[in-house]
Amino acid sequence: MSYRGRCAASKVLVAILRQEPHRDDALLERGMICLKAGRTGEALTHLAKAAWVNPAHIAIRYQYGVALANASRRAEAAVQFKAALMIRPDDAEIRAALNDALLRSQNGREEDHKKG
Repeated sequence: MSYRGRCAASKVLVAILRQEPHRDDALLERGMICLKAGRTGEALTHLAKAAWVNPAHIAIRYQYGVALANASRRAEAAVQFKAALMIRPDDAEIRAALNDALLRSQNGREEDHKKG
């Protein structure tokens, strides 16, 4: 989606969320637009709310995990990927994202120990 397309979609989603602040689909889309625009903090806000509204929505759990991983919050991302795998256990993309988050989380802890 182009920049103009994202802006237009974002405006529509903002209007929808003003009327229906707990629309999981609108929260998901808004979060994904923010993530693509590099506004990770804002994406996390929308995706966290979406996960709270609909914890069984696989795309929400996966995208929330992606946003958390982008924010270097990999242990939290792993929790979201695990939740997504509970819904769709055979999904190779989710399993790969989980493995990556766990590996990077472990590597980060090892780096922290080396620094300390």
